[in-house]
Amino acid sequence: CLPLVLLNAMSKGLPIVTTTAYGCAEAIEEGVTGYTCPPLNPKALAEKIELATKDYTKSWEMAAKAQRKFNEQFAKEHNSKRFMEVFENK
Repeated sequence: CLPLVLLNAMSKGLPIVTTTAYGCAEAIEEGVTGYTCPPLNPKALAEKIELATKDYTKSWEMAAKAQRKFNEQFAKEHNSKRFMEVFENK
């Protein structure tokens, strides 16, 4: 189950720094669609936040990739088609 705040950030094309807990690592690919760190590790989280704020260009490029991934995999239009395919094949 993905946190809604993560999906909202992806849908809006915002830079993302998240932990790898609760399925976040499946949605965010480290260094590609955002930054990830282990849960309960404030030092690692601070390091990733620092990376995100030091290179704004890269952060916004990753945000755009995360937004595309959201639209391709998590948007309601995509998922409603997938649900219908599952139910129609029963």
